[in-house]
Amino acid sequence: MNMKLGDFFKNWDIQFAEGIGVITNCERSFLWYLPSIIQANQGYRVVINAVAKLEDIKGASDNIEAVIEVGKTLNMELLERAGLLRVERVWEKGEYSVLGDTVILWPFLSENPFRVSLMGEQIEQIAQIDSQTRQKAFEIKELEISNTKGIIEKIGDSRDPDVKLFYVLGSIPAGDLGVTVYDLGVKHIPSLDYSDHTTIWTKTLDIYRRQGFRTVYLGDKDDECIALFRDQFDYFIESDREDSHHGFIVQRPKIIVVTSADILGQVDLSDDHRKAVTGEDIFKRFIVNDYIVHEDHGIGIFNGIRLEKEKEYIELLYAGKDRLLVPLDQYSKISKFVGAGKKIPVLTGLNSGVWKRIKKGVEHDVMEIAKDLVQLSAVRSLTKLDPVVDDYRQEKEYWDFAGSFEYEDTEDQSVITSQILEDFKKETPMDRLIVGDVGFGKTELAFRAIFAIANTGKQVALLAPTTILSHQHFNNLLKRFKDYPFKIGELSRLVDEKVKKEAVSDLENGKIDIVVGTHSLLHESVKFKNLGLIVVDEEQRFGVAQKEALKKKRTDTHILSMTATPIPRTLSLALNGVREMSILASVPQDRKPIKNWFGELDWNRIASAILNERERGGQVYYLHNRIADLNRIKEMLEDLIPGLRVAMVYGQMYRNTLNRLMGEFIENKFDVMLSTSIIENGLDLSNVNTLIVDDSIRYGLSQLYQIRGRIGRSTRQAYAYFMYEGLRGNSELRLDALKESEDLGSGFLLSNRDLEIRGAGNILGKEQSGVINSVGYGLYSKMLLDAVNSLRGQALS
Repeated sequence: MNMKLGDFFKNWDIQFAEGIGVITNCERSFLWYLPSIIQANQGYRVVINAVAKLEDIKGASDNIEAVIEVGKTLNMELLERAGLLRVERVWEKGEYSVLGDTVILWPFLSENPFRVSLMGEQIEQIAQIDSQTRQKAFEIKELEISNTKGIIEKIGDSRDPDVKLFYVLGSIPAGDLGVTVYDLGVKHIPSLDYSDHTTIWTKTLDIYRRQGFRTVYLGDKDDECIALFRDQFDYFIESDREDSHHGFIVQRPKIIVVTSADILGQVDLSDDHRKAVTGEDIFKRFIVNDYIVHEDHGIGIFNGIRLEKEKEYIELLYAGKDRLLVPLDQYSKISKFVGAGKKIPVLTGLNSGVWKRIKKGVEHDVMEIAKDLVQLSAVRSLTKLDPVVDDYRQEKEYWDFAGSFEYEDTEDQSVITSQILEDFKKETPMDRLIVGDVGFGKTELAFRAIFAIANTGKQVALLAPTTILSHQHFNNLLKRFKDYPFKIGELSRLVDEKVKKEAVSDLENGKIDIVVGTHSLLHESVKFKNLGLIVVDEEQRFGVAQKEALKKKRTDTHILSMTATPIPRTLSLALNGVREMSILASVPQDRKPIKNWFGELDWNRIASAILNERERGGQVYYLHNRIADLNRIKEMLEDLIPGLRVAMVYGQMYRNTLNRLMGEFIENKFDVMLSTSIIENGLDLSNVNTLIVDDSIRYGLSQLYQIRGRIGRSTRQAYAYFMYEGLRGNSELRLDALKESEDLGSGFLLSNRDLEIRGAGNILGKEQSGVINSVGYGLYSKMLLDAVNSLRGQALS
């Protein structure tokens, strides 16, 4: 797989000339590769824009409305006149959003959006950002915006011959354009019947090969199609695209490029991924042989897309060789089946009456849960509060605090900062869940909400699942709020009893503004004088009873929850409209994905990993979750690497000893921290970038993901070693899912994979199995949402 797609175009008879050109007759998926092909073979960078009409090309340079330029003032009216629509978050071309001192705009004819950073009203920086990762690509000095919904990107010197601008039209236009037209002749691959994809594709590729075409498979090196069709393709090329896309046929040179989406018939039935996430979206992506649920007909098997009388249908197979063809416009009735682990679901027979009886039983259970949800939600919605932020001064102080953060915000952080501000302008209590990968900046967002509340004179409680994380939050709060007159307290096992007693008294008397602690904060002896906000960190570690106790304790209190990998219960509540949800998925600038190693316990590899980390001045987490074995493991490590400095910590240690060892490790007096899963939450240390888990099958998937999140929190490459002594139960599935989640920002999707492994149960119950198995998680969630909406409708009427 050393070849690249551009290698097939070294002698391409199409040579792109200087100036503006028009590209026609080109399959859309090929356009993604075209700039790199041109750059590799002709040596210059290309900007490709899609347009609908020739007028957009001709008018783009003739009707310049204004110039956005670094050092000048930004007039928002210019964006409106250029046809851009103001939105909360920019997902589409033709939109812009104002996020404090940052403006994100996506011109109609640009393939990527731009971030404009302001100092007051003056433009401080303009940067193009990648439309997928939302990371900064490069800075520019100015943008010329046209009032014909066009844009000319002025990248560096506009006279630079190494920068070309091309437009794409669907067909060859008539008449003289005054520009060069390039007819590429790149076509899409015809739709095929996927019911017997092996035979069909073998014949198809043979036909093209006999016509002189070279056959190319474009995909991941671990793709299952490579094993299926190893002898059918002339070349295998690894794709650098992460999204699913179809292949194409190039007439000159003669190649047919095929992807897994062509062969397996993978269908993404979700709405545009850039829209707000909903529960239905997540479970509507499946490939051939996936178990699915049709809400009217029950559990079946997805068998691909079938063409009947020139119309496409989703083909589903049921018990007794029954077959159902579902029109594509009825896709909303279908969801992927997610049940209990490896258990294979029972196929439903069409027209048997069984499915109706199953659904009726589930509807009864769902309605009881919905009643509890609606009752709690109704109490909160009827509660009237004074807005937290209700004047210009308070809003400016909020944004000033956000702007004092030491790092540049990602776009998601800016968006969520605005969402929290809007929540605080309302007269009803906030109930928002922030879902964000480990190390993506959830804590800073919580601190901004804490500032807004404390700035009004009300109290804030920050609830953490462990003493370690609680203490870390306490120290971070002291650092972040050092310039503000807020008194910060701590309640946890690490706090001396005398200090703890004084803190409880100060909370009741209103002398403490912000308190951080573990479950100690839930004790009935802890009373607040004027509680305004409860922040719940790592929400998946708390049971529903604990979280609901907090809400019921003060129904007139704002709630902000945070999590990296929500358990199904939390995810269900969020995605089904019971609470507001924010996704924090933008990767911090220059952050690298963690490199993983999976295999049987290997002491030589452990020694090598520790030595490599120590040689570059870093530190190591070594996780072993049996306290009785820690001393033995410590001795083995010290024998293995003479002179190795090992700190051994676990939750039951004396408070002073634990604090001392933690402090010394932070000061780099130890090379390795040997610990139990106490490190799962907390310990945000940028110098620790190697993790070793010697018995990884003892943990759940969410735990493993959370533990891995303890490293890779800087720009340095991090490494995680997951070892085991034999796989059992669902452990192999858990490790496979962790391998799939190597990319940054995958925690949210990982929690859905966790559903497939462990199964999902009663959403408000403690167990992760139950009646959901009978209908699948997707349909269960939808039924719950329908029940909630029904009850809310009754209440309104």
